[in-house]
Amino acid sequence: MRSTLVDPVAACTAVVASIPVVALGALGSVVWKPLAVLAVAWGIYRYPRWHRMVVGGREAVARSERSARSFRLQLYGAVVVLGIVVSFPIAQAFFANDLRAMAAPTISAVEARAPDVDQTIPPAIYGDSPTVPSYWGCSATQYWTNSVIAWPCYSSVGYLRLWQMRAAFPTVLGLTLLVAALPLALMWHVRPTARG
Repeated sequence: MRSTLVDPVAACTAVVASIPVVALGALGSVVWKPLAVLAVAWGIYRYPRWHRMVVGGREAVARSERSARSFRLQLYGAVVVLGIVVSFPIAQAFFANDLRAMAAPTISAVEARAPDVDQTIPPAIYGDSPTVPSYWGCSATQYWTNSVIAWPCYSSVGYLRLWQMRAAFPTVLGLTLLVAALPLALMWHVRPTARG
C-alpha cells in the first residue's frame, strides 16, 4: 500500500478528515480563546474516527453503481451543505481581527454607556460597511453581561456582513468553497466511471 505522502487520494482523505479539527479549534476561538486549545485537543482525539468516516464515505461512493446517480447527488449535496456550515467558524477565526475592528465602535459605545455615539466604521477603513444584520442583539447581550460573552454574537453578525462587502467577499467565498469543495473533489475523483 502506498504511503499517504505518495498516494494523492490518501493525502486528500487525511486533509478532509482534519477539517473538523480545524473547525473545532476555530469555533473554540470564536466562543472563548482558551477554549480553542481544548477543542483542538478533542478534535485530535476524534481524528481517527473522522478519518474512518471519510474513508467509509469514499469507499461507498467508489462502490456505488454507475446507475446510482441519485444516491451520489444526495451525498454530494449533503457534503456541500455540511462544508458550508463547517466553514462558518473557520472564516470567523480567519477574519477575527477584521470582525473585532468592525464591532469595535458598537462595543465601545456599550462600554461607555453612550448609545448616541456613532457606531459605524469609518469608510476609510473598510469602505462602505453594511449595517444589516444589526448588532442590536449583541449590544443588548453585552450591556447585561460583558463583551467576552457577547463576542460570539458580534462575530456571527460581522461574518454575515462580510458577505456584503466587496473587499471581503472573494476571500469569504474562497474559504467557504475550499472547505465545501475539497471533500466534493475527493468524492468526484473516486466515483465509478465508464473506465470499468
